[in-house]
Parts: sequence; structure tokens; C-alpha cells
Amino acid sequence: MLEALLGSPGQVLTKNELMQAAWGDAAIEESNLSVQIAALRKQLGPISEGGDWITTVPRVGYRFVGLQAKEPMESIAKATTLPAEHRPWIAVLPFVNLSGEREQEYLADGITEDIITALTRFRWLFVIARNSSFAYKHKLLDANRSRKSSAWSI
Repeated sequence: MLEALLGSPGQVLTKNELMQAAWGDAAIEESNLSVQIAALRKQLGPISEGGDWITTVPRVGYRFVGLQAKEPMESIAKATTLPAEHRPWIAVLPFVNLSGEREQEYLADGITEDIITALTRFRWLFVIARNSSFAYKHKLLDANRSRKSSAWSI
């Protein structure tokens, strides 16, 4: 959605155009669009002159007003990506198969992998790789250990 807005600075994009850009042909309620626009506004913060980067055009759609058309989108993406040491880190530990059936282990692993993959879409978040977090599979971790005694704390 942000990419569509950045690609048309100053132009009004209809709600349908933005929903198509964000979700394709999936059946999504219009209220989801306003929720995502609010989230984008929050992430972008205010323009230096005050106001929002994204303005609402009542009963039509939204307009991105913060950039000149000639500013390349690559520079914007670089500006919003922080180096790993300045981003919050997260490790998704493997889920435990509580069914007792060894054949169902793939389901718990698949859920863990899906969560890891979904979290990597947030550029502001550093996600520990699957191989690193799966090193703790079948190991009990003490959630009360301090950061001083362990590199991994929960």
C-alpha cells in the first residue's frame, strides 16, 4: 500500500486502487484499509511542517503528500531500515508437539517457520534465523534467567 502511495505522490488513489495494491483480489473489508492507513501514519510520523504524510480525500481515497515525484523510492526504503544493532531482536522458539504423535511434528515446525517468515516482513525488526532458533528444539529454557547469565532471555 505504501509502495502504491509512494509511486503516485500528490495524486489521489481511490480506496479500491489501494486495496488492490495491498491485497490483490482477496476479499477484504474497507475498514481494513483505514486501519492500515492509520498504522502507516503512525509509523511515518508527522511532516516537519505539521500534518500527515497521507491525507484523506473524503469519500474518494488517500493522497501521499510528503515527497516530490522525483525522489527515488530506493532512498526512502534505505532511510526506513535501521542497522541490525539498532533494531529490536526477536527469536521464535520452536513449538512443542503436544499431540504425542511423532508424525505431527511437521505441523509444529511449520507454524514456527510461518511465524518467522511473517516477522521478517517488518524491516524495523531483526528476526533470528530459523536454524539458530531451532537449535533449541527439544530443550527446556528457563524464562527467569537474567541477561547476564545467558545470551538468550525471554
